Amino acid sequence: MTTAQEIIREAARRNICLEPEGERLVCHFNGTEIPPDFERKLKANKPALIAHLKIEHARILHLSKQILLNEHGVESRDREAIYKLFRELKNFQHPQIQRAREILHSAYRASHESKLDHDSRTK
Repeated sequence: MTTAQEIIREAARRNICLEPEGERLVCHFNGTEIPPDFERKLKANKPALIAHLKIEHARILHLSKQILLNEHGVESRDREAIYKLFRELKNFQHPQIQRAREILHSAYRASHESKLDHDSRTK
């Protein structure tokens, strides 16, 4: 039996973003249509997917709020930690999450520029 988490990973591999919207399962994708076999899998597991996604969505919203309020100390984190946070927020369309991703992206670029500046001074 396929778990909700496995289906969500498969959706990500197919560039399909799944989001709960009440009792609806919303799919965002860049293709012309979702393959019929995968669509059947989504429908067959819809309640479990919605339950899992609601928990994950709440966790990600909380994380993005912390980033927006700078409770995560983004500026003091290394590039790898910033990138990991950015990847966690990657597949969510919520405006608050998108803003948090922008902050992380800026911090990532700034850490890269800082490293380049440091490297040029130590040569």
